[in-house]
Amino acid sequence: MESHFHNFESGRGRSIGWNKATLDRWLQVKSELKLAMKQQFFLDSDKDRLSSGITPDEVVHDDKISVDAILRRQSINSQKDLWHKCKNIQRKFVDELVNLKRSPRSVEEAEFVEDLELLTVQILKSWLRNHSSAVGGTKTILVQRITGLRGLQSQSATQNGVSSNRRLAYPECSQYNLADKLKTWIYTCCQRNADRIKDIVGGFRAGEDDAHMVTIDICNAANHWAGLHSICRVLLGEPRLCCRFQDLNAPPVDKYYEEGSPTHIAIGEFLKKHITATNMRHYTRARHYYMNETFNFVINKYATKKDTFRQIT
Repeated sequence: MESHFHNFESGRGRSIGWNKATLDRWLQVKSELKLAMKQQFFLDSDKDRLSSGITPDEVVHDDKISVDAILRRQSINSQKDLWHKCKNIQRKFVDELVNLKRSPRSVEEAEFVEDLELLTVQILKSWLRNHSSAVGGTKTILVQRITGLRGLQSQSATQNGVSSNRRLAYPECSQYNLADKLKTWIYTCCQRNADRIKDIVGGFRAGEDDAHMVTIDICNAANHWAGLHSICRVLLGEPRLCCRFQDLNAPPVDKYYEEGSPTHIAIGEFLKKHITATNMRHYTRARHYYMNETFNFVINKYATKKDTFRQIT
């Protein structure tokens, strides 16, 4: 198997063929070079720091394990960009909960033909026997037979919207747009912790970065959205001001789902899985560098590296 790449260095636009082994080796070397460049960058920075007498308190970066290891050896606090964290958590929430389809457990629960296709042959035959119908044939024939008896339609033939949303495992996540609300919730919790540990001169008190407090605060979203505010009172002394939720197309509600409901349990397990004190220790100061990325985007758009660094060898 060969992969073809444009030969940019030659400038002639021809393709070169690499086999898989060569490609894998090239990717490995590229990764090693990137790591070596990072290490050399921090070593050079360390020399400049020592010569100038400047002692950095922290370095804010994207989620890079290699950078964490280098900063740890130099006893520099490692903080990560909060925007990337919220974006990744929101994407996982959508993939694991918002878009998760509900699988029927019986023929009676099936709303569309596609639901019948998810059931086993044994369940289909059992239903047909109870309704005095033939049980012979392949699974496709059984599905067609039940479809005719129950008058089901294909989901693609129905209108998009309410009909298809009924197949969602946790419809409240989509109904109240909880993915966006979770992103805002994480921002708020991290910013509240950063305000708590700031001192008068604008720095941070040593040893006050409490990743456990941030973790508890974020994971409390599952109970808060279910109308349970006991942890809110412990953390803030009183329930949050947003304990009644306002949506544009609906009147205010006291909760998004019932206590102990499948949605409540699923969101709680999701937060416990993805929000831990180990990974939240890098977000206790609510750092972000979206302004830096915006600046770099504009610079790269109007002053490309190809033009700016053309004379550098």
